[in-house]
Amino acid sequence: MDKGLYPALGERVARLRRDLKITQEALAGRVGMSRATVASIEAGRQRVTLDQAYQIASALELDSLAELVPLDVTRFEPIHASMG
Repeated sequence: MDKGLYPALGERVARLRRDLKITQEALAGRVGMSRATVASIEAGRQRVTLDQAYQIASALELDSLAELVPLDVTRFEPIHASMG
């Protein structure tokens, strides 16, 4: 099944966090966000800024952002910017 970027990213964050044997609350503390935000990211409901992605990658003890971002995603959610 084809997943969008944020659900795939959320699955990766959850898997890496569990591999480190840390809780959502512990990850949240490392990156300065709430546990609810981490849960939303892992569920694919929360969009992640580039800065947040770097913070999460660092908190998950990754050597680069490329280890966090799922490169096999073929469908990206559109970003609708207002031109006002």
